[in-house]
Amino acid sequence: MSGTPSGSGLIPTGAAGSNMQRQKMTPQQQNSMARQLIFNRAKPIFQQVTSKTITNIGAASGNNVIQVNPLQIGWIRRFYVEVAATVVNSDTSHAALLAPFGADMIISNLTFNDFTGNPRHNCSGRSLSFVEAAKYKEIPGAAYTTDSVSGFGSNIGSNTCGTIASSGTVTMRRIFEVPIMVDAGLNQAGGLWLGTNSQTTSLNITVNPAPIVAASGDPLNAVWQLASGGSTIGTTPITSCTVTIYQDYWNDVPVDKTGNPILPQQDLQTAYMITETNSGLTFAQGQASSWSFPTFSKMMGTYIVFDNGGTLSPGTDVSTIALTLSNYAIVKQYDPYVLDRLVRAVMQSSYPDGTYALITRQHQLNVDQYPALQLQFTPSSVNSGAKALITTELLRPVQYMAAASGMGSV
Repeated sequence: MSGTPSGSGLIPTGAAGSNMQRQKMTPQQQNSMARQLIFNRAKPIFQQVTSKTITNIGAASGNNVIQVNPLQIGWIRRFYVEVAATVVNSDTSHAALLAPFGADMIISNLTFNDFTGNPRHNCSGRSLSFVEAAKYKEIPGAAYTTDSVSGFGSNIGSNTCGTIASSGTVTMRRIFEVPIMVDAGLNQAGGLWLGTNSQTTSLNITVNPAPIVAASGDPLNAVWQLASGGSTIGTTPITSCTVTIYQDYWNDVPVDKTGNPILPQQDLQTAYMITETNSGLTFAQGQASSWSFPTFSKMMGTYIVFDNGGTLSPGTDVSTIALTLSNYAIVKQYDPYVLDRLVRAVMQSSYPDGTYALITRQHQLNVDQYPALQLQFTPSSVNSGAKALITTELLRPVQYMAAASGMGSV
């Protein structure tokens, strides 16, 4: 892999290292040992990378993309992206109501490219929320509803967004986690060593240029939708947007006797990826449509958004969601209500309307072990223009990134 430190050793110096060498540790054992050394000895650092403000963003403004080269230092764990925007509703008679995915869609696209230009992530803000909810087993950014008598609750505006009155203005704020490793602890799969000045990575954020849609529009990619009858959309609804990026990484990673960092090689050779794909499926009432899972992958989560011609329903237009094999054997099979019950057991909440989550983080689905694994989706009603967006959260060997099939973007 380009960007991998050359000669990075996994065996510590001294007698202990000699003993480990004699024991002929397996790659898995070496990887585990390197993880533990980093976890025990390295320093976790969290610092601001950049903060940029853009003004007057609209569908035709062309000024809504921020590109950042992260700090070239340490063993990168994740980024946090804070988006604070002031938005105007130009309709003088109708309020702008939160759309089904609300503030998550203030980021219409985010990509993170590694040293070779391969995209580790290519998704929207909603995809990041889908993954974060499954990972931490809670609603991203939300405070508990509580009867605390000690002052705990939603006190600081770190997660704010609401209805915009007619001719009104609102200031919203949404903070996203952009994971590079599977988690920020011992599981360091997906990590990138940025402690070199010869190569760079790239984080690109697209602020949604059309955050408000008309009442008759499709709310799929909007933050707000005008109330019934509303149709007036301003040319630059976002008057100001500040995007602040923070980088979270391990610094002072242990080194071997030659001064090279001791890194978990299996984790380094694994890409952790979040990708949102327009499935391209066509739908007919009561008939199953099938989508093939990406090759060379271990699936940690699959999140389906069924946009039924501009309608995002709470399970009422879907009959069956299943995972099947090429011989028609069933791996998993749900109706939307059973699936929702399983999701609630993980995160104590349903996903937004129109969204169905197959969470497989605990026992990953290794696509190579299943012959032609497919997602099978059967709608109970179909409107004109129905489509499905699929977000995949997966692990893949870096060497197979370019050769893998089944990946795409919205």
